[in-house]
Amino acid sequence: MRMKVRAYGKLNLSLAINGKRGNMHLLDSIATTVSAYDELEVEESENISVSFDCEGISPTQNTAYKTALLVRELCGKSLTVSVKKRLPIGGGMGGSSADAVGVLYASEKLFGINAREIAPKIGSDVLFMLGGGTAIISGVGDQVTPIKNNANFSALIVDCGFVSTADCYKIYDSVGGVNARPSTLLANKLALGALPDDLLENDLLHGALTLNPRIKEVMDILSAHAKPHLTGSGGCVFALNCKDKALIALLKSKGFDCYEVNYHPVGVEEI
Repeated sequence: MRMKVRAYGKLNLSLAINGKRGNMHLLDSIATTVSAYDELEVEESENISVSFDCEGISPTQNTAYKTALLVRELCGKSLTVSVKKRLPIGGGMGGSSADAVGVLYASEKLFGINAREIAPKIGSDVLFMLGGGTAIISGVGDQVTPIKNNANFSALIVDCGFVSTADCYKIYDSVGGVNARPSTLLANKLALGALPDDLLENDLLHGALTLNPRIKEVMDILSAHAKPHLTGSGGCVFALNCKDKALIALLKSKGFDCYEVNYHPVGVEEI
């Protein structure tokens, strides 16, 4: 039994932090899935095995492997998972969560497990990215409320390099953020077909800038053309409706990977 899937990345259009529950931060974020993706092949096998077509990811210390372990606990099935990694590592686009979602989706189709029950046990983005679309994410990522998104947008995403999510939150805990406004304001605009730059705020920006100076370099370059924003805990920066070919060429000449994406209405699909 084998399945191939595409698991899509996300952008945090806004991200506010509203305290903590134990050691976990409480979120008030609007996220949306976009057309960039990882591709996974999932196959039933005798033993669990996860491989990536890139360097820098441990074959056992990753969310796809963690998800495969949970699947085996639930239904006794072992999986071989091969990942074509296209989403940035440590970029705030949910690349790690996407790989978990790919394994969950395939396992649900192949073996009948309840993917939504398992998703919150893996990571804070996983439940949202399993469904995809646009949603308000609250609690510790375990509360996902789909919202209408009538804004027709594209985005230029620039990968500034890895940022540790844990370290980014530590900096937030020590110095705070920008006091991002409640997600309901942006949700109302999206329902009307608008996506105003001034409502795209991220409480983790200071932490990401501190950990990765290249984020500021990219934001300075983008600022001459469009308003730059951070997704998640970084290190990807995005600008809405920015299709300047000369700008993209400049960023690439400085060693930055660029992605041109559109809104994508689902988080994962079979191919």
